[in-house]
Amino acid sequence: MGGRGALFHAAPDLAVEVLSPSDSITKTERRMPIYLSFGSRLALLVDPKNKTVRVYRPGESFELLRGDGFLSGNSVLPGFRVSPAKIFEGV
Repeated sequence: MGGRGALFHAAPDLAVEVLSPSDSITKTERRMPIYLSFGSRLALLVDPKNKTVRVYRPGESFELLRGDGFLSGNSVLPGFRVSPAKIFEGV
């Protein structure tokens, strides 16, 4: 079974992309369905400039969170709950 240098061929349960100032939201957003199609159960696109989080789940449209909405980890991160306002404090 693998040793040093062996690749792990599986998708993470959670995929997170944080946009840098030079990233295109459109280009980065295209990767979200790819993560889900390979088996990720939750994908997040964090946009510090607009202080939003886009939440992607298999078989659903994305959910746009801002301000006082709440991001939960569902079954991927049980008990995790935070508001985007808290994430972007000081940004």
